[in-house]
Order: sequence, then C-alpha cells, then structure tokens
Amino acid sequence: MIIIVEIVALIITVILAILWIRDPRGNYEPWTVICGVVTVGSEIVRRLTKKKNEKTRLSTAEELVDWIQNEGLEKPLSQVLPRALKLARLINDNELEHWIQMEINGYDKKGGMTEKDVVPEYREISGKHMDQYNRMLKISNPDLAFVNTYRFRLGVRQLEELSNKNEMQNIRDETFVDLIKEHLKVDVIRFCFNPVEVTGVLERIRSELLNKLDNNKILRKYPD
Repeated sequence: MIIIVEIVALIITVILAILWIRDPRGNYEPWTVICGVVTVGSEIVRRLTKKKNEKTRLSTAEELVDWIQNEGLEKPLSQVLPRALKLARLINDNELEHWIQMEINGYDKKGGMTEKDVVPEYREISGKHMDQYNRMLKISNPDLAFVNTYRFRLGVRQLEELSNKNEMQNIRDETFVDLIKEHLKVDVIRFCFNPVEVTGVLERIRSELLNKLDNNKILRKYPD
C-alpha cells in the first residue's frame, strides 16, 4: 500500500514538473510540496513499520530461547523441535533448519534429506538379527560388530512412540536383510531391540540440539 502511494506521488510530481517547464508562471508549488510530504511521510511509516516488525521478530526469538532453556530438558522432543525450527527460521539459520526438519520428519525425502546427508551415529541402537526360527545371528568377529546395530531414520514422534513400548520390538529393513544375505550368507527376517535403546536415541538428539544452539551462540545471544 505504501509503495502504491509513493508511486502515485512520484507520477504526479513528474507531471507537475513537466507542466512547470512548459508554463513557469503556473502555481504548481503547493501540489509539489504535497507530493513531497506524502513521499517523506511514506518513508517514515515504512521505517517505523520495519522497526516494529524487527522488534516483534526479536521478541519472538527471545521467547523461544527462554522456553527452550526452561522446558527443553523436560518436554518431549516432538514439542521442543518445532519451537527450535521456528527459532531457526527467525534467525535465518538454514543449516540448523535443515537438520531440525530431518529430525522431525525423518531422514528421507519427506524430511528434506539430500545425497550429502547421512543418518547420524547418535541415532544408532544395538540389537540382534533373528531368522525365521528365532535364532539369533551371532557375530564373533569384532570388526563386524556394527552388523548388530541399526540407525533409525524415523522422525522424533515415531521414536517417542517406540520408546514408550514395554516389550521387545522388531523391525524389518529389506536393505539390511539383503546385505546380510549377500555378505554373510545368512537369512534373517527381523531386527530385535529393546525400546530403552530408543530412549537413548531421543536423549542424544536432545543433546545434539542444545549443543547446536549453544555452538551457534543462539542461547547466549538472548540471555535471561
């Protein structure tokens, strides 16, 4: 709206200037002054609006930081991460925003995962691969110990649901099944794990978030 007013004022000023050149004796000064006042007034309004929006943005960022500092260690990550995402957008931290998106939505295309991204090590749990006869895959070679681990791609809300389970959980990842069959010549059908392992993943994600905020000096930028 302000831009439209300024454009109109500019057009009228140009017209007045042309008329003044053609007829120097014409009484164009009052209209020129009015256009000038409109232009200056519009610029003042724009600056005040920009300043007000900036204050609102900083105020919101401060509130988010305060909430994360006070509630971030206790509230579920499914509540903490969306606020951290909003904060990342307010301060234009694209890298942090990208990471939070993957943690919320999962490490896949839906979460914005690219070819450069990898599922981080802190999302890894330990368990056992089982065959159709409930026999456990035993790994005696220490160099192959990683076979009995699994890195979750799931978003935090799904991880929270898993962590609340009481009984042992099973998942089937076709990629792992095929790799084990190809390289170890063993047929497995599921990966069995304790839900407590997922609780550990959630706490490591929380720690990673707080570290990223602290390393970026976000938490210290808005002290209490």
